Amino acid sequence: MTKIDEAKEYLQQVYKAKQVCLRCNADLEELRATSIMLIPSYKERTGFSNIKHDTSDFISKLEQQEEEMERLKLEWLNKRIEIKSFLNNINMSENIKNVLILRYVSLRKWEEIACSINCSFRWVHTLHSQGLSIVAKKIKN
Repeated sequence: MTKIDEAKEYLQQVYKAKQVCLRCNADLEELRATSIMLIPSYKERTGFSNIKHDTSDFISKLEQQEEEMERLKLEWLNKRIEIKSFLNNINMSENIKNVLILRYVSLRKWEEIACSINCSFRWVHTLHSQGLSIVAKKIKN
């Protein structure tokens, strides 16, 4: 793995943490939607059979998933703070710093970054490349 790839990998931790968080959130939303459908059917069946359908286990697992979601959100927030602090403490031009923070902390698209800092798409990529070189050197130190 090259130094530049290591720098990208380090900076992409925020994106990866967000993706994990979004997947967990999707699972949680599906569980909530399913629970809304299942709980009434449990109540209907308990009147017609001797089997007691206890929803407490399901609710307990749902609560565990919610706790996991909170843990992942905190992890995502901590990664954002860590990467932003790391970038802010590096001695580099403000334009390069802005490109890296907008891309890797705010997770903006290239076009949005170009509009934000009022420069061309090509110049944003040039600044990004320069920034990755600086970050790669800083990571090695």
